[in-house]
Amino acid sequence: MHPFSTLPGELISLLRGLGEAADQINGRAYLIGAYPRSIITKKDCSDIEIIVTGAVERFTDHFIDNYHIIDKKNIHVEGRYSFVNSPYSKGDYIRIARARKTEKEDSGNVITEAFSRGVSIDSLCINLSGKYFGHIYDPAGAFEDIENKVLRLLHRNIFEVEPVFIFRAVYYAAKYGLSWEPITETVWRNAIKRGLHKNVPEKEIKIILKAIKKEKYGKSALKLLKEAKVLKPRGLWPWKIR
Repeated sequence: MHPFSTLPGELISLLRGLGEAADQINGRAYLIGAYPRSIITKKDCSDIEIIVTGAVERFTDHFIDNYHIIDKKNIHVEGRYSFVNSPYSKGDYIRIARARKTEKEDSGNVITEAFSRGVSIDSLCINLSGKYFGHIYDPAGAFEDIENKVLRLLHRNIFEVEPVFIFRAVYYAAKYGLSWEPITETVWRNAIKRGLHKNVPEKEIKIILKAIKKEKYGKSALKLLKEAKVLKPRGLWPWKIR
């Protein structure tokens, strides 16, 4: 079954337009992360993230030229991402970024981008370009891990580089009912012993903890955090969620 077979026609048209815009600059556009994962897990998701192998500034211009209903005034840039308001879903947005590159490359590389994600299930890509439109690209083994419900780190220093993944990993496990790969859990617990979780801003932790609490497996996830002494026994460390 085609991965886009259950999507509304207007959204498929939008995704095809993104791919065509990338083709015009001799690049490639890929849907990555949450949305491809949602197609496999059949969970609703409005988070559309696009990575482009090429000059993302030119890509954004080409995309807007193809979709005149998008007002340039509504585009804003934050970090490596350009945010475009979704023309089909009010209140949602499309994130566009150049794929990460290696030290030897000038243009973004989809393989480098996939392996730069914190956990494998966040690395699944779907090609949006030309004759490959809708083809699943999975260099990091995301599909197998999603099917087997396994949480697996892609690189062991992720908690040092992005400490927020100490909490985000637990959120993924709670949301999708994932079991921990043994090495992943060991690295996670070692990161906590080193106190890396204390480097995460309070605001970010609050948001993730509230999200965890809403999930089907949220209670067991919070229990894990308490047992790891990330949360205090009498409430969510150092805040309470009401």
